[in-house]
Amino acid sequence: MTAATLDAAVEPGFTKTGGAFREYALAGILHMDHLADMATAEQRSEVTRHAATLGPALGLGPQEACDRLAALLTKHAEEWKSYMNSLGAHSFVRQWARTEQ
Repeated sequence: MTAATLDAAVEPGFTKTGGAFREYALAGILHMDHLADMATAEQRSEVTRHAATLGPALGLGPQEACDRLAALLTKHAEEWKSYMNSLGAHSFVRQWARTEQ
């Protein structure tokens, strides 16, 4: 994941890094990046709406569901930032992600 390109990151001889493979790799990185974005204060109303849906399914009240979801998102954002920083400046993952390091 520290490689400068997706092609350089895969096993030698693996040649199917274009098309769908590349699109899935990009989508996976962006999904993790977007999930980290949900920990920001600007996204709190959206998190509250999601918590209202999740709470009853988990047997939680609205505030507890919101607090737990916010904590999960904050933890993910911290871990994502740490992971991204560990990759180095030339990683293709960092180039694809929107997160500012």
